[in-house]
Amino acid sequence: MDEKLTDQQVTSESNKFGLFTTIPELVSRYGKTNILFSVIILLLIVNLVSNPISFSSIIERWNDKQVIIHKQGIIKRQMADLAIPSILKDILHKVDADRVMLMEFHNSGNNVAGLPFYHFTATYEEIREGVPNLDYVGEQYHNQSTGDYVLLINKMINEGSYFFSDIDNPSNLQSKALKRMRANGTMCGGFYPVYAPEGNICGAIIISSLTANGLSDIQCSSVMSIYSLRFLTILDGVSKKDGKL
Repeated sequence: MDEKLTDQQVTSESNKFGLFTTIPELVSRYGKTNILFSVIILLLIVNLVSNPISFSSIIERWNDKQVIIHKQGIIKRQMADLAIPSILKDILHKVDADRVMLMEFHNSGNNVAGLPFYHFTATYEEIREGVPNLDYVGEQYHNQSTGDYVLLINKMINEGSYFFSDIDNPSNLQSKALKRMRANGTMCGGFYPVYAPEGNICGAIIISSLTANGLSDIQCSSVMSIYSLRFLTILDGVSKKDGKL
């Protein structure tokens, strides 16, 4: 005669298959995606408990990385300080100009809505020696808003450069830049962009002469095509890859 199972035996038998009967019910009720996500979260929690992360060490490593990037940036700037003046002198003599300047674009804070300001600064300048009334003017072009020179910048972006043979010609751009250059005695000149590796303009070479029709756009463009790659290499900043620990 078959013996009746006790309550304890029934419970034991149910527990053997309880997990396998519960999983399909959970999947049916909550879906595979939710179940999988819950399992992943559970595993992450278990991993964090067994291997606690030191947030102070993460911050310390990030600070160390920024220090390395900053030091590498200083080294690159020092290299630029050595290389760029000699390049500007070469351009000055090859195109027979009176002044050559390098303008570098940079950010300078944000407005209250978070939109960054965009400026440029004359970082390097070379002038022809022995020319009367010719002096350095680079200090006049520090932290200049690009909004004041948008016509010239758009010309460089859309046409690759901007050249004027006679600054007093009415057909020239009526911009603050040309007016300031005219006040410094400039009569002829050109703006030639320097590009960053990403393809955007990161600076400009300004070549100028105190004599109307004193420069050739063809000659200036030809010389700049030779030196543009060198400027690109020199002015390339420090990437995250350079500063990795």
